[in-house]
Amino acid sequence: MSTESVKILSYIPGRVRLRLDEIKGQPEFAAQVEQRIAEIPGIKAVEAKSDTGSLLLKYERKALKDPATVQTMLGTLEELFPHRDIGKLRGWLEKKQA
Repeated sequence: MSTESVKILSYIPGRVRLRLDEIKGQPEFAAQVEQRIAEIPGIKAVEAKSDTGSLLLKYERKALKDPATVQTMLGTLEELFPHRDIGKLRGWLEKKQA
């Protein structure tokens, strides 16, 4: 059951920082998150900070225009963070596709 949405801390085109407290204090999990997200086409860099619980994604700007890439990103986040409501992030990404 989803308990909390993903918090978008900052955004500029090509870069978004998210708050995901599940990463905080969990360096092994943070490394797993980085590895999984780095495999997504269009992702240029990933930084999961276990000391702060933030996730920085640097991506090709055109990646958000590709529905398949967006769906892959959302699906991966849902797998990694099953107790998070990805809906807010989904809506935000869909607006960026327009």
